[in-house]
Amino acid sequence: MKKLIPLLLLTAMLTLLAACGNAETGDGEKGTLTIGSKNFAEQFILGEMYAQLLEANGYTVERQLGLGSTDILQTALVEGEIDIYPEYTSTGLLTVLKEEAVSSDRDAIYQQVKDGYAERFQITWLDPAPFNNTQALAVTRETSEARGLTTISQLAVQSADLRIGAAPEFFEREDGLPGLRALYGEMPFADEKQLDSGAIRYEALLNGDIDVVTAYGTDGQIGGYDLVVLEDDKALWPPYQVAPILLQSTLDDHADIAEILNPIAPLLDDRTMAELNWQVDGENIEPDEVARTFLIEKGLLESE
Repeated sequence: MKKLIPLLLLTAMLTLLAACGNAETGDGEKGTLTIGSKNFAEQFILGEMYAQLLEANGYTVERQLGLGSTDILQTALVEGEIDIYPEYTSTGLLTVLKEEAVSSDRDAIYQQVKDGYAERFQITWLDPAPFNNTQALAVTRETSEARGLTTISQLAVQSADLRIGAAPEFFEREDGLPGLRALYGEMPFADEKQLDSGAIRYEALLNGDIDVVTAYGTDGQIGGYDLVVLEDDKALWPPYQVAPILLQSTLDDHADIAEILNPIAPLLDDRTMAELNWQVDGENIEPDEVARTFLIEKGLLESE
């Protein structure tokens, strides 16, 4: 009987260890993670990058790409329906935290958002990419060179001779035309065309129906059509850098996630991200293929 008790204890310990091991590893070697994203090309590409790198490093990954808006993804992350998704610093600051930027400096905004998310949601931000997917104004290279037009200050001087095309809300929002006029001056355009979709706006620009188009800093069309983004030289628009975000508890349980995903960040500058977006939007290549090819070229994935 004395020998039987230690044997029973040993069996119980082995059973407990096995259960713990299964809880840790889940369906894959390291467990299962769910990646979410918003519903446009850049987010699909970034979500695929995260997913493919995690899969290559022993995780089983479920994809919920194109899940919806910032509010939907934020709720899904907090409630544990997804584990990771790509978010933009000033979106987090203005839309989620509903705070004003303490500075226009990228590092200061990133730290403000990182601290705010940690305090309020126990969410952590990994390393941000250098690219800036902020609002922007763009012109054709021909217009830029003919007019010496490279900044919004120069646009303000020449605006009476130019036509602008933008989404309807651009003409009403404080971070749209009213904000530009408050910062840069009256800026009277020869014509103001309300054009709903990005595709329609870019088509109007290329067809010569407008001279200036509203854009986002990493739109694929910028590189695809060789457009010139006008410098926001008085800094109306804050920086929108992207980073993977996740619950701190998830990172505590899987500390290597940061080591796996952070190497992506320094590879994604404005031009690179725009070119990747163009492959999806302009060349109709699937986001998973675009992501895989890029990661292989950069040595983060091995080719099959």
